[in-house]
Amino acid sequence: TRPITKMLKVYGVGPVTVATMFAHLGNLKQFKSGRQLSAFLGLTPRQFSSGGKTKLSSISKRGNAQLRGLLVLCAHSFLIRINHLDQNNALVHQIHAIFLHQIHVYRI
Repeated sequence: TRPITKMLKVYGVGPVTVATMFAHLGNLKQFKSGRQLSAFLGLTPRQFSSGGKTKLSSISKRGNAQLRGLLVLCAHSFLIRINHLDQNNALVHQIHAIFLHQIHVYRI
């Protein structure tokens, strides 16, 4: 239950996402890194290499489409509300520094 409570503290991640993730993935220790988990979920770009040249395509869309969609919605929720979060938080500050010029807030 400790990893579940940690994940629920991440802004934008809710109980449905956490339950789906643990039901589909089980033990997260089977992945050596976050990149390996992302590749398993289909969130990393497809890579084509030949003769030392590397080309990155769109995301591979492998893995569980429902879980991938939930994670994308969590990220979108976080980015929409980033201006209202604690600006002293290291993660919020880092994302502001990298993506501030790319964030578009859509109003319904």
